[in-house]
Amino acid sequence: MKSVKLIFVLLFLLQGCALEKREGLSPSVGAEDPLSIEISNINMKDEKRGWSHDDNKLLRTDDGGSSWVNASPKLESLKADEYFILDEKVAWIYQQENEIVNIYYTNDGGENWISNTTIIEGSNPRLYFLNENEGWLMTTKGTSMFIEEVLLYRSEDSGATWEKIESNIQEYLEGRKEKIFFKNQEEGWVSLDLVEKQKIWLLHTKDGGESWKKQFLQIDQAFEMEYSYIDTPIFVDKNNGILLIHTTCHSIPCTLFYFTKDGGEGWQYASTLTHGNAHRLLMVDMVDQQTIWAAHQQGLYLSVDLGMHWEKISINLFNKEQIEIEQIDFISKQAGWIIVKTAANQFKLLFTNDGGHNWVERYPTLIPSPIYPPSVIR
Repeated sequence: MKSVKLIFVLLFLLQGCALEKREGLSPSVGAEDPLSIEISNINMKDEKRGWSHDDNKLLRTDDGGSSWVNASPKLESLKADEYFILDEKVAWIYQQENEIVNIYYTNDGGENWISNTTIIEGSNPRLYFLNENEGWLMTTKGTSMFIEEVLLYRSEDSGATWEKIESNIQEYLEGRKEKIFFKNQEEGWVSLDLVEKQKIWLLHTKDGGESWKKQFLQIDQAFEMEYSYIDTPIFVDKNNGILLIHTTCHSIPCTLFYFTKDGGEGWQYASTLTHGNAHRLLMVDMVDQQTIWAAHQQGLYLSVDLGMHWEKISINLFNKEQIEIEQIDFISKQAGWIIVKTAANQFKLLFTNDGGHNWVERYPTLIPSPIYPPSVIR
């Protein structure tokens, strides 16, 4: 009789443990076993190492996206526009509370973070770092529809301190300023949302952000554009880069490709890609002096002549199942990842190392991190 009772007690305890484990299947690093997760965004720096994020943390991988660890300090939330990734080791998280911006900085892949606070004027901070030390912070002082006044700050110590730049950029009110980018210590651009149909420009500086000028682009009026979002340039070296204008061509969403071979002094028109979703920008990666990957929700494209011609790449992994491309991230002509969303609203992470001819699905898991939570130095 005692043996029967003992067996009953053991079964009860085992059942309780199983229930406890099932109830704990949220993607938290405290779990003992790897947990299956969905990756909805990715930022890879080489074929093995990269970053992602979810609602309240940064994630890092060292095996090409199969396994991930929590690599950020404890946060209540984390938005897509609240962090900046420089390379496989260096990253910043920045979050604003009233006039204070809390900035976290790591240079060891998230094992340790340094926390600083800075007082700024304005809202909606946008961050860009050229290297581990030098960065710019752009904030909004005032805004209305397609009108925005912005302020600039600069740091030379990894974001520990910031100095306001006395700049004429405040004089350029036309257009919403979405992003800031610097090619080197002196030369940078600010993207613009414009409703101007006849003249298209973006803001350009050659002295680190102190003085800005309009850099005009030649546009064929036959496009009949209704609005334009002029993105910041993408460079693969000091001379070669591309510039994108997201707009409408005869009421159809489209992206105009421009290229430069002189470091951005001049921009030449290359081609136009159309797509069907006015609420989603074309996704683009430039990986060398000639190779550009581009995608919208229904198609993936490859150009090997700086955007002059395009080839549609098939994704042969899902047969006839309907999928939508959510993100692309290519590091070379051969190697890259795409994230697709299935008809069941599931995110799938796919990898290719042969230029998109074959795809392999990765099955991401969240694994316990030996350094979580990481130390935060204040």
